[in-house]
Amino acid sequence: MPTSFVETGYTPLELPPEALTRLNEDEATGLRFLANHPNFNILIHFSEHGKAEDLGDEDYFEVPLAKADLYAHENLGYERAESQYVLDIFSRRLIPRELLGQVLESGGDSFNDRKLTAIYDTGTYAVAADVTSDHWLVNQEPSIQHLGYMLEAIYTGGMPGTSESIAGALINIVADRQKVREWIILSDLGNKIAELATVDPTIADKLQGGILNVFMTYGSAHTGLFHKLRQLGLRPKRTFPTMPYEYSPVVSAIRKKIFEKI
Repeated sequence: MPTSFVETGYTPLELPPEALTRLNEDEATGLRFLANHPNFNILIHFSEHGKAEDLGDEDYFEVPLAKADLYAHENLGYERAESQYVLDIFSRRLIPRELLGQVLESGGDSFNDRKLTAIYDTGTYAVAADVTSDHWLVNQEPSIQHLGYMLEAIYTGGMPGTSESIAGALINIVADRQKVREWIILSDLGNKIAELATVDPTIADKLQGGILNVFMTYGSAHTGLFHKLRQLGLRPKRTFPTMPYEYSPVVSAIRKKIFEKI
């Protein structure tokens, strides 16, 4: 348990039943941290995450990022060492395109290019909050990524002849694993904030008596994060790049199952 939990008056709190039954105690540690620090101002921006324009105009991304004390973003299966890359941007040791070349080995990722450029320009702390590469959701076959690719192929006509029962079974599995993943995302976020509080007095002070502004960007399939934060006693806000927001067919199917609408 991070020492900052003790330093900030951490006490055990009963977590939502779903979190208690789907996560082990170590995985739930960060959730307890979030639940015992209600002075968060959390804004989550949900969107697609393939192209730079998916984030919407600057009022939905660059502006709230500049106002945030901490930025958390989606990065399924990330290596723990990747956190250092973001700190390199924060400390201005690398320019964004150099970093993109190292991390992505590609010069054509406009979505991440926009994110990393904005992090560099604002100097906002940025962390990946997600499932790491050593977790069973990622390294146990079929992984959550492979299941997602299969569903996408089915819904875009790439697997003709697939029966509705097979598609339905895949949706059930993906939806169930996404629920687990979302709890882990929030626990990872709580742990990252606790770690930052040990090295940054400003973050620690805001946890003690001020308001810590947290900005998050996640795929639109993960609106469950908003509801799970509310279950932890927090009051998050959410935005979408357009309203009404139109979900892709595969995301709509997953969300319907997650929220038990089918």
